[in-house]
Amino acid sequence: MQTAIETTEVPQALIQALLRRPRLLQEVLGDVGMAPHTIALWARQNGLEPEIEQRAGWLSVAQQPGYYKPLLEVAGSHWRAGDLETALPVFRWAYTSWQAATEPTPAYYADGVKLLGQWGACLYQLDEPFEAQGRWLQALALITDEDALRRLARIIEESGAGFETSGMILRQAVHRDLPGAVNLWQRHQRLQAQAEAPAASETTEDELRSAPAKGAREVILLADVANLDMVCREQCGYDRQLDYGRLARAAARLGPTPVKLAFVPDIPETLVARERLVAAGFTVDLLPPKRSHGRIVANADTAMAAYAVRWASHPEVGRVELWTGDGDFLRVRDAIQQAWPEVTVVFRSFESGTASGIQRLGEDWLPITTDYVTSFRYQE
Repeated sequence: MQTAIETTEVPQALIQALLRRPRLLQEVLGDVGMAPHTIALWARQNGLEPEIEQRAGWLSVAQQPGYYKPLLEVAGSHWRAGDLETALPVFRWAYTSWQAATEPTPAYYADGVKLLGQWGACLYQLDEPFEAQGRWLQALALITDEDALRRLARIIEESGAGFETSGMILRQAVHRDLPGAVNLWQRHQRLQAQAEAPAASETTEDELRSAPAKGAREVILLADVANLDMVCREQCGYDRQLDYGRLARAAARLGPTPVKLAFVPDIPETLVARERLVAAGFTVDLLPPKRSHGRIVANADTAMAAYAVRWASHPEVGRVELWTGDGDFLRVRDAIQQAWPEVTVVFRSFESGTASGIQRLGEDWLPITTDYVTSFRYQE
């Protein structure tokens, strides 16, 4: 039976570090000579916030050489959710455990690139750009193939780093003659040139001339934002965004659009996307996030399918547009057309990442071109 730990045995400095500055947990524990599992037990016995016990538990894992993978997944999940202060110390502890591991395999080095890349992104978003650049340069030293370099470049873009910062990292990659560095540098230059070019007119002449025919039936717009934004970033770069307003105006040429619904994961990193959608006239339906293999996900399938069927049954509706490349929605289309054959169901999505079954629909699949993609500057 374990003996209870008296509160008086826990130094005040440690309590302050846990409650106010969690990133100092490792250093303070070392100073007072306490093991992580001891403070975890104390936190549980004294009814303190569960986060304290959680952090101490993570640090305890980090002290076991080679057990960095669960910590990396935990840190990455918090980073993707925007919980940066929680992610930062876990990245540090994961790195300590990674360094102590003795498995110099390709997977080990790939994990190191991922760890340092995401750690750097977390630092950058916490307004520590120089430390972030240091982590990214460390990651370059571990890269052995083009895929690893592409993953690192994607993480840097996802952090919101501007062209100057990402360009500096890519120039170093070219200087070190890393696989694929020249291609990535050329892509970087193209994206920078596009972002700095004068913005296209908000509304094209064709859009101004076009209007729905008199008596046209209503068009329902349902957007799977997680699917579209993910493909937009991967295909066009993390400084680019889909112009939902222009896309909605294109759909409105076919009939009035009384319903514009966007399905968005309810996590902090989608706040900017929600503002864009509301400005474009969309109603935002927030989806509760779930954890899947250490990542935070939110599936729009059920909600979109339910709304698609609901509005297809309305007598004024003649068209339902599903803005997604997810092939699972083909079954929704089949069900609607069997029940209401007079209702047209079409898809809009980027060619990249769209299911082959959707691409074979002919006129009922409308590819989203780069005309509907605009530049977006992160706040730095």
